[in-house]
Order: sequence, then structure tokens, then C-alpha cells
Amino acid sequence: RGERTAVVLPFPTAVLAEALHGGNPTDQRAAVALYALVAGLMSAAWIAVFPYLRDHPQLVEPETDPAYFHAQRIRPWTGVILYTAAGLLGLLAPLIGLILFVVMIVFHGLTSDGVHEAPSLRRRASRAKRHLD
Repeated sequence: RGERTAVVLPFPTAVLAEALHGGNPTDQRAAVALYALVAGLMSAAWIAVFPYLRDHPQLVEPETDPAYFHAQRIRPWTGVILYTAAGLLGLLAPLIGLILFVVMIVFHGLTSDGVHEAPSLRRRASRAKRHLD
């Protein structure tokens, strides 16, 4: 489950930070691979969550549109694929793995409403402002 892998994330993050700060290239490659492994497991944990929530609407807020879960279904697979690529490529060139980590952060930030429903930053800011008012 996602929350179990999230609890482990500080460890590979600390390993990655230490390797980038003072490690040699071998340390950096291993740290990128470790981080990618944990992040990929976090993504994989969500593969079953969205279909489960779709099939059990009593577990979500009543106003949740069932299409939301359909729009979300690709996000965990994207994470698994890109984190796997980041880990494998990071074994050769840690910088490539780090770039893919940033790509994943941006991807998840922009698609939190679903890949096909990803609002623009302007719409998201407008919605947040209305929510605060």
C-alpha cells in the first residue's frame, strides 16, 4: 500500500542526498537506483487503488465523479515506468535519473486531477483562490 512505501522514502532520500553531496560516482549510481526502486514501489502501490475505489463508491466522497478514477488510472503506471527507467539509466548516469525524478514530480503535480483532466496552472491557481475566498 502507498502509505507503507511512503514511510520508507526518507531513507533513500537521505542516501541520495549524501551520495550527491560527498559520494563517489558509484555511490551516486546506487543511490539513484535505490530511490527509483522505492519511488517505483510507491507508484505500483496505487495501481490497484483507483480501480478499487471506482468499484467501491461508498469509500469516497459522494460528489466524486466516477470518471475521476478512469482519468487517474495511467498515473501509477507512468510512475512505475519512469522510475524504472530512472533507476536503470541512473546506474549509467546519475544525472539522467535525477532529471527523470524531477519530471515525475512535475508530472504528478500537473496531473493530480487525472492525466486527461490536468488543469493548467492558471486554472488551478484560480480555483485555489476561489476556495480561499
